Amino acid sequence: MKDIFQAIVEAMEGNQPVALATVVRAQGSTPREAGAKMLVYADGSILGTVGGSAVEGRVIAAAQQALADGQPRLLDFDLTERDQLGMLCGGQVQVFVDVITPAPQLVLFGAGHVAQEVARIGAQLGFAMVVVDARPEWANAARFPQAQRLIVAPLDEAMTQITFTPQTYIAIMTGEHYSDEAVLRWVLGLPVAYIGLIGSRRKIKVIFDRLRADGVPEEQLARVHAPIGLPIGGETPAEIAVSIAAELVQIRRRQKGIAAKDKSAVGEQG
Repeated sequence: MKDIFQAIVEAMEGNQPVALATVVRAQGSTPREAGAKMLVYADGSILGTVGGSAVEGRVIAAAQQALADGQPRLLDFDLTERDQLGMLCGGQVQVFVDVITPAPQLVLFGAGHVAQEVARIGAQLGFAMVVVDARPEWANAARFPQAQRLIVAPLDEAMTQITFTPQTYIAIMTGEHYSDEAVLRWVLGLPVAYIGLIGSRRKIKVIFDRLRADGVPEEQLARVHAPIGLPIGGETPAEIAVSIAAELVQIRRRQKGIAAKDKSAVGEQG
């Protein structure tokens, strides 16, 4: 049991969702008693057991489906009929499969003034904050006490240190056009929840035109929220951070019926 709970902690630290299967009811002759647990990873690998054989195979498959759609499941197995699972134990088993997901990860590329404000708000919204910048005088614990991770390294090194998942949100705000474009090229094809790029409309057009010229598909560019943030007319770093945070919440909650955005009022800040 201790190994399973430790593995859950390690999965959360590694930004990896897992499914926990627990035998919640066992009547008659069954492979395991109530309370037996098994941890299931997305690739089907497991830790622990809920009884082996056909029951366990069904539970693993259901756990993988739960990881894919994020929904828990309550599974009932009747082991009194051989034709259901090929077993004849003479009992009944009920297994609850729960999905355990890490906090959504917000990766800030750039440690400027806007990023500093976004980190403050993002942490309050429940995001695990990751700040990436090659400048130690900018990316440090004094300026970003809320950051779960500070990655002080060039882009190519930093990218190898981050696990990107469908629960990852990315905000690009390095303060330099060329480095913003470089980051965007790196992350466009990643299976993340959100990509936002700070900047003026002119800057966004220049970057997008270059990407199109290099053959980047329109459907990838359409994923980018640029300029970043909801159109609240923000000018100061704190105001712009509020607009970014609002957009993150909107995406995370998948709100419907919100009016289309005109982002012209969202300015460019370093």
